Amino acid sequence: EDKDIKVFPNPADDFFFVETSADLATLRIRLLNHIGQTVPLAPQVQAGRLAYNVNGLPAGVYYIEVQQDTGTQSRKVIVR
Repeated sequence: EDKDIKVFPNPADDFFFVETSADLATLRIRLLNHIGQTVPLAPQVQAGRLAYNVNGLPAGVYYIEVQQDTGTQSRKVIVR
């Protein structure tokens, strides 16, 4: 069963978090831009969730793609 994925705050100004009840070590996560290109931005683990610092990223629509053994989910995040 897929675990629920939460992305907040959305829209994001300086950072956003990805939170899930799944074990973070078992997930494969990519940040994609609006045309599907991988954005080389590594998250930090903070309090059991992933923190993305988006300072320096162009404003726009991005997608978090989370791959689990049971499938893939994606969430849209807007960077201002």
